[in-house]
Amino acid sequence: SYDVSDTVWNNADSETRTINVIADPSIPPVPPTPPAPTPCNTMTQTQIDTLNSTLGYSYNVTQWCGLTSLSLNNKTYTSVPDEIGNLTNITHLNFSRNSNITSLPATIGNLPKLTYLDLYDNNNLTSIPAEIGNISTLTTLNIYDNEKITSLPDEIWNLTNLLYLSLNDNGLTSIPSTIGNISTLQRLYLNNNFLTNLPSEI
Repeated sequence: SYDVSDTVWNNADSETRTINVIADPSIPPVPPTPPAPTPCNTMTQTQIDTLNSTLGYSYNVTQWCGLTSLSLNNKTYTSVPDEIGNLTNITHLNFSRNSNITSLPATIGNLPKLTYLDLYDNNNLTSIPAEIGNISTLTTLNIYDNEKITSLPDEIWNLTNLLYLSLNDNGLTSIPSTIGNISTLQRLYLNNNFLTNLPSEI
C-alpha cells in the first residue's frame, strides 16, 4: 500500500484528503508488449531532415542519437514528427506548453529508456496515444493542465513503474479501477477535474 496526497474536484466543492491506496490482487497487471525499437543510428537522412525541419534543429545522426534529454517546451510546433520514436536513448522528454499541438505520435511508445515525460499545459491536446503504455521504464508522467483531455487510454494503467502521476486540471470524469495496477505510485494528483467519485482500488 502507499499514501497519496490527492485533491478531488466534486463539481460542488473541493476536498483535500490523504488516501491509502491498495492494489487489488485480483486484477493482475497486463504487461505491455513494446515494439522492437529501431536503432537510432540507422535513421535515414530523410528522417533526420524531418526532425530538423519540424523541430528547428540542425543536428546530424550522431547528435540526435547522443541525446538523452530533449526539451521541446514553449514552442509553436503544430505537430510532432513520427521520427521522435527513433531517439531511443532519450530518458527525459518535455513537450510542455505547446498550444498548437493536438496529438502526439504513436511512435512515442518506442522509447525504451524514457523515464520522464512532461505534457503540461498543451491547451489543444485532445488525446494521449495508447502506445504510451509500452514505455515500461516511465517513472514520472505529467499530464497536468490539458483541459481538452477528457479520458485516458486504458494502456496508461500498464505503467507499473510509475512513481509520480499528475492528472490535475484536465477534463477527466472518471478514473478506472485498473489504477490499482500501479502499486509503485507515490504521488497522484487529480484535483480540478470533473470527478464525482474514485474507484475503491484507490
